[in-house]
Amino acid sequence: MRILLLNPPGKKIYVRNYYCSSTSKASYLFHPIDLVMLSARLSEGGNTLFFRDAIADHLSPEKSLNEIARLNPDAVVALTGCVSWNEDIVFFNSLKKRLPETTIIVGGDLFFDNPESFLKEHPSLSAIYFDFISQDVNHYLAGDFEHVRNMAFRQNDTVIVRKNKPEPKDLNDFPVPRQDLFISKNYRFPFAKRHPFATILTSYGCPYDCLFCVGGNIGFASRDSENVLKEIMMLKELGVSEIFFEDFTFGIPRKNIVKLLDAIIQNRMLISWTCFSRVDVLDRDMLCKMKEAGCHTIIFGVESGDERILKLYNKKYTKDQVTAAFKHCKEIGIRTAGTFIIGLPEETEESCLATIRFAKELDCDFASFNVAVPRSGTALREKSIEKKLIKDEDIQFDHSGDEIAMATNHLNKEEVLRLKRLAVREFYFRPGYILRRIRNLSSFWELRQHVSESWSLFRKN
Repeated sequence: MRILLLNPPGKKIYVRNYYCSSTSKASYLFHPIDLVMLSARLSEGGNTLFFRDAIADHLSPEKSLNEIARLNPDAVVALTGCVSWNEDIVFFNSLKKRLPETTIIVGGDLFFDNPESFLKEHPSLSAIYFDFISQDVNHYLAGDFEHVRNMAFRQNDTVIVRKNKPEPKDLNDFPVPRQDLFISKNYRFPFAKRHPFATILTSYGCPYDCLFCVGGNIGFASRDSENVLKEIMMLKELGVSEIFFEDFTFGIPRKNIVKLLDAIIQNRMLISWTCFSRVDVLDRDMLCKMKEAGCHTIIFGVESGDERILKLYNKKYTKDQVTAAFKHCKEIGIRTAGTFIIGLPEETEESCLATIRFAKELDCDFASFNVAVPRSGTALREKSIEKKLIKDEDIQFDHSGDEIAMATNHLNKEEVLRLKRLAVREFYFRPGYILRRIRNLSSFWELRQHVSESWSLFRKN
């Protein structure tokens, strides 16, 4: 089959990715990892693959439709998300009208609750995938519905919904993704040291169950270290030496990741990279090995400067552990980025201010302040509906903070927005911080990236 992997057009820079969607808080945009991984599975089926990212390539809806009509695919596997759904469904309807015989399969963060209703209400959509590492889409396109484990689809005018978490074996001998389709200078990442960069997963899902995140509810499976190494070697052949490991939690299983790091070091891969992880997963020995293997930046989920909120949302670590991890990174020479959440239901002005103070005390190199979003498939959504902070039909949210999803028990939406903007200004607009960022730049390209990101951040806050 001729299959198009598609990131649809949008009025803003939408980051639709890994069951999480938002507008870009500055001007960054990284590869849609769902489609990267699906490229591996769909290639196994002997299909001819195309990829178009209308956001990265600045394509309007009309230009996108013309390009898709020119390719004339048998199927389109597309991303959507709660941040852009109202635009996306209009585009999918137009696409179906232009190419009525084309199958449209979609995935995104709004489908974990009530997927049946989406298919019933929108006949332009053929199916919804819940798992981008399995053979489900291949089975569905081949008409082998019996072996589809984790999708919603139509069969004989009936909508069938199957939800099963992936099994660990689902990543055994995972084929190498078609990274050649995704190399583009139009992707931008504020932590990258080189350009172009690529995005990789060493694992799928997360073994932790933070209550605001869907990661702990989709299962967990990891790729063998040799499997990941093949992908890195292919990227090196394609001229890519900068990598973003987009795992929910890089570093697990530990033995597997240590084998990968040892292989990178022993084979002198000479890559530089960034990852997401947790402060209670990476000890000093692991951090030293990561540094030797080329890691220059780690993004840690800090979330709050209030211990009470950390406990309420099942983070399972303390502020002391956070402080220790950031200190180790600074001593070893790894940059840190902390992610923080403003506006969880129990949030008060005092807890928000404590989070802002904590971000500055940690002295991290970067900070990302997000507003709480009650995503489908999370305990936070259930709690928010129960407390009447949102309605059951509310599905369009953006954690970047352009719009506030909900009030808290103590703060209205305007107050949440004010505190989110205060956090950005208090952290980033400190003269000492700005001077340190300038001193640490290592290339003219990195300078241009930081100027662009800083200007975008300034305009939005």
